[in-house]
Amino acid sequence: WILLGLYNLIFVLPLLVILFTVGSITESKSLSQKIVQRSKELSILAGSALIILGIYILLIY
Repeated sequence: WILLGLYNLIFVLPLLVILFTVGSITESKSLSQKIVQRSKELSILAGSALIILGIYILLIY
C-alpha cells in the first residue's frame, strides 16, 4: 500500500493538478496571456528545476 500511495503522490497527483489547472482556464487565449504574464516566473522555475536536476545527477553519478 505504501508503494501505491507513493506512486500516486509522485505520478498521478501532478497530472491531476495539471488537468484541473488547464481545465479551469476555458479559453486558449487566456492561457497564452497568463503564460506571457508569468514568463519571468516560469523561466526562473524552469531554470531552478534544471539546476536541481544537474546537481542531483552530479551527486548520484
